[in-house]
Amino acid sequence: MAREDRVPPDLRTELDTRQDLVVDSTRIRAELGYREVCSLEEAVRATVAWELSQRSP
Repeated sequence: MAREDRVPPDLRTELDTRQDLVVDSTRIRAELGYREVCSLEEAVRATVAWELSQRSP
């Protein structure tokens, strides 16, 4: 079974995930003064907690 076949249909993406995606927030920080409202660790914990709370029993 191909790896892509193991991904649930609603989580599949058109992106080519064989390559890395790089995002740079320098411009939005400089032009708009953007700053994170919480740390990366807090954001990941909250996201995982939310995802787990949305699972069907």
